[in-house]
Amino acid sequence: MNIFRINKKNYLLISINLLILIVCAFYYFNYKQTLISATDNILVKYANSNNDIINKEKKNKYTIIKDIQNKLKKIFDNSQINNNIFPKIKKYDFHKGETVYGFTLDINDNIKPFQEGIISEEYEQNQSNDLSISIKGKNNKIFFNEEGEFIGISYPKQSQKMEINYIIPSNSIYNFCQIVNKHYIFLSQNNLNTEYENNIYLPIYDSDSYNLYDDCESSTDEDNNISDSEISKTSEIRKLIPLEIESETNNPKQNIKLLIKLNKNGKFNGLIQIIDNKYIDFTDPFFKFFKLNYIDENAIKEPKKPPYPETFIENISKITFSIEFTNFLGSGFIYKIEQIPNTNNYKYYILTNTHVLLPAEKENAKIKIYNSYFNSHKDAEIFTIIDNSEGFDDIGILTFTDNNHKKYKEIKKILKTAFPDKFIKPEIQQTVYSMGSQESFKSENLFFPKSNEQQTRSIKRNLLKKGDITQLNEAIISFNIEIDHGNSGGPVFDEKGQIIGMNRNTINNPIATDNFSHAINILHIQKRLEEIFSQHQNNPKNIKTITSLNSEKHKNYLMQKITNFKQNFNNLEINQDQETPNIIFSIDELTDLTNKNPISFPLLKNYPNKSKIKLKIKLVYNYHQQQIILIDPQKEYIELYADIDNKNKSKINLKIIRKNKNNKIIDLLQYSLDNHHYLSNKDSAFISLKFIDLTKTSIHTTKQKIMDSLIVWHQDNQISGNGIIFNKVKTQDNQYIYYVLSTYEEESDNILVNLYNFLFKRLLQDKNEIIIYNSDQEIYKKEEGTIHNIFPNENNLILMTFKSSENYPVVPFKKTSDLRVGEDIYYLTNLDNYDHNPQMFKSQISSIINKNSNFVFDSVFNLKDKIKNINFICFDNEGNFIGINFFKNSNINIPENFIQAKLISDIHLKKLFKNSIFKENLNILISVTFIFMLMIIISFKLYPIILEYNKL
Repeated sequence: MNIFRINKKNYLLISINLLILIVCAFYYFNYKQTLISATDNILVKYANSNNDIINKEKKNKYTIIKDIQNKLKKIFDNSQINNNIFPKIKKYDFHKGETVYGFTLDINDNIKPFQEGIISEEYEQNQSNDLSISIKGKNNKIFFNEEGEFIGISYPKQSQKMEINYIIPSNSIYNFCQIVNKHYIFLSQNNLNTEYENNIYLPIYDSDSYNLYDDCESSTDEDNNISDSEISKTSEIRKLIPLEIESETNNPKQNIKLLIKLNKNGKFNGLIQIIDNKYIDFTDPFFKFFKLNYIDENAIKEPKKPPYPETFIENISKITFSIEFTNFLGSGFIYKIEQIPNTNNYKYYILTNTHVLLPAEKENAKIKIYNSYFNSHKDAEIFTIIDNSEGFDDIGILTFTDNNHKKYKEIKKILKTAFPDKFIKPEIQQTVYSMGSQESFKSENLFFPKSNEQQTRSIKRNLLKKGDITQLNEAIISFNIEIDHGNSGGPVFDEKGQIIGMNRNTINNPIATDNFSHAINILHIQKRLEEIFSQHQNNPKNIKTITSLNSEKHKNYLMQKITNFKQNFNNLEINQDQETPNIIFSIDELTDLTNKNPISFPLLKNYPNKSKIKLKIKLVYNYHQQQIILIDPQKEYIELYADIDNKNKSKINLKIIRKNKNNKIIDLLQYSLDNHHYLSNKDSAFISLKFIDLTKTSIHTTKQKIMDSLIVWHQDNQISGNGIIFNKVKTQDNQYIYYVLSTYEEESDNILVNLYNFLFKRLLQDKNEIIIYNSDQEIYKKEEGTIHNIFPNENNLILMTFKSSENYPVVPFKKTSDLRVGEDIYYLTNLDNYDHNPQMFKSQISSIINKNSNFVFDSVFNLKDKIKNINFICFDNEGNFIGINFFKNSNINIPENFIQAKLISDIHLKKLFKNSIFKENLNILISVTFIFMLMIIISFKLYPIILEYNKL
């Protein structure tokens, strides 16, 4: 028996050693050969270099941006003081919408990232107050125009309550220095240290003895409590920006040389002028001069103002009004005008938000409106207010009268452009502008606060902001402009001057990426206005009536819309240009309509040429939109129900029943939705029904290509990600194997959960559901994917594959050597990977840190304050993939409102392929080991039986 035990142990030891030998041999020969084959045959499609086809204008832009950035870096690196480093300072007439270049004066990392913004207001050459700029973030910046000329620098203190940036414009510096030059140029060196008539002492220093970096902080900065011991510590990081102003005498020898002082945080801290080799600190006089609105016109000769061209921005400004009463401020715009019968007066209808008018309606306050084109405050009356609680029905109307026939004709002409007969639908990532009024920022209070000073209300009207559409649906448009208090009710319009929406609110929601703004879609507004004006037709004198959309009349109106919706389909002539019918219902409306009976969409007439028409039902809720179902309207029909949950009044139950010709239930879908009456933001969910033509094709824009290229996937409720297809191979059965580069996101921080995900989700059960969007057919398609990496790489990326008969597009990579600072890029994120509902943003390359490694782009986000990790996939302006950010690996010294991203190339893909091959072999080894161990166990179990049998 002892011999048997020894033999048994030897047998087990030999078996294990044999297994290890087989495993090593298998791994060496199979893995190595597979690895060589895979890395040799990896195919990444690179976009052709576009160096030769970049137009002259863009090349000039890139050159100017690169030149300014390099000069600023040189100043901060070497403390270079050379007054010829930038073009001479001039004064300008600034106009709304003009492009400006901003460079963040960061101290920690000398990358001087670039941003693009616009002028927000009209500003004349001889003005001396602040200038409003619309640009992302509140970083301290220096500004240039498109010609590369200096135009201003950020206020040292910005209002955190406003999104508008305020700058000290070059006009103020120019005008001040010319006055200083006239007053002091004749003085000799012996009396420069005199106390002058304005009783301001000017510190004067010899050029040889003055330590430019060791002067005490001016009282204008918030960090002015610096002790003598601290001055030496901070002196290393204070900077001076050299500038030069051409003398009005046209004598180059009398050109004005000056230095802009920056404090230890890189913020503006005053002016130093160089006169006769003396450094004269004019900080205090400049700030006192700067609080003036206009300079003394006798001191500076005013140049002729160039004619302002008629533009869409000027036209929209003519129809946009500030709305003022008691302590409230809002905005609105003219939507409709008509001549009052039998008079020479004209009635104007102004659209705004309900929440702007409700306080006035409750207080019976007198409403004043103002617009510079009409050049006076006018009395306005409330025409109507929608009283329901739907967020997208935040619509009110004011009216006022005027008798100026010339203005009437001009406004009528503008409205034809603002609301054209053939409306061009907005698209994601389309450039848009927002206009509205807000209280101004008091510069005099910033620099010279007075404890007993009474605050007077000052309003900046029709300030302009520029951004891009990030998401949109039938009722709401989201854009990356954070509107300020007073902007509500103002117009949102495109570059053709077409109004596409009305400012409503700013989103600050934990499931949203960051603070964005909502506009009510003008198409939705127009549908509501049709109903409102029809209700008032029979009672035109019924002013201040609050329009109810929960009435029986409204229900009848909705039922008529349903009838028209069906008729429009039956009468539809299929062609590529015609828009297919659609209809939307808010959940409140569905609850009212289906109180007794469901809404039914029965079978439609059977037309052969409509066999490719499908009915798509979409649910939009909490900033998400989800395709619920796609049916054949000639073979199937649906019934819709919505009711308030009896047990939980904060929930609404939505039920969709799908039936066939024989009235047999095919599918039953149920959703439990938040009752928006219990939500702080009052945003209701709604159902959209739209007929989709599957044969319809469209010309793909870059934005559509990028949206279509996004792959969204999830695995249970723990793991998800989004990525791109970078390669595909056609198989013998006429299908395709697709290779996907994707982000990897785990919902849990629990170690045990992550270990489970590693062992089962990524190693053994590696299947997932992929969602892909087709913009031609406006539908989502689902595929089954496979994860091919055990661990994500250092950039949180993994490799996946899936097989499909569909022909999906492959995304080309951009060569890192082709990137330029100032180049437009797009970046996407998909917050909920159970739905394909990405947010898309536009930016520019702000700085390239390493040509083969990292780049920085500007953003509306301040991700340093974000707990959640957010991945962005980046594309160039032609839809080529360039890289991805990963928040955990971001450089902490990157300035706020900038994101650092990693340039991705075939080198990174080869590493992922190696990892994936290791996983495949590991799976085989685990399977072989399991089978081998099972055989050993069976052998040991059978051995006593066989031994006993032989004894018999």
